[in-house]
Amino acid sequence: ATVKSVCDGGTAAACSDNAPFLVKGSLSMGFAAVAVSGSHGLVGDANCGQCFELKFVDRVHPEGNWGGAHSDLVEKSMVVQVTN
Repeated sequence: ATVKSVCDGGTAAACSDNAPFLVKGSLSMGFAAVAVSGSHGLVGDANCGQCFELKFVDRVHPEGNWGGAHSDLVEKSMVVQVTN
């Protein structure tokens, strides 16, 4: 990130409410605080401001009975911006 925060006199800022919003029927956008230990592929400040697309599917993880989106979300996507 090469743009200074508005807190430091720059122009970079985040939405004040961080509320997710609908773009169209199958796409929404939002913001996410992300664990950045490195073990998940994220390393901290380098990921701040980056966007990631989440695709909601109905598959369950093979190593346990968990995962899979609610049926109302299947086949939809959400783009989230890392804000922490």
